[in-house]
Amino acid sequence: MRAFMSRNGYLVPGTGTHFPRFGALYNFLTLASLADSLIFSGFITNGIYDYEAKIQSATNLNTLTDGEALTCYGTICYSITCGILSVLCLMAFVLSMIVVYRTKRVYAKLYENS
Repeated sequence: MRAFMSRNGYLVPGTGTHFPRFGALYNFLTLASLADSLIFSGFITNGIYDYEAKIQSATNLNTLTDGEALTCYGTICYSITCGILSVLCLMAFVLSMIVVYRTKRVYAKLYENS
């Protein structure tokens, strides 16, 4: 079995002639990484940070002037984001183990004769 290292660091398994859609899977992995970064960093993390900063600003009775940015202090700013990322990593691990379990028999039969 061969393994290919892609540009963005993914180790993509390949089995020579038994892997006809390698290019499509490689492009999917590349686009999935970019989409995940946009969704997670651009929307989820920024939204939670701004929400916590507004709560802190309201409790401290600070009034913002024009051009002044909201600032969040403490670990609460990223603790919810860390929890979300931990749950996503746990889900990815479980799904990966399901894929390993389901494909173990296929690869055992494929390389049984070699």
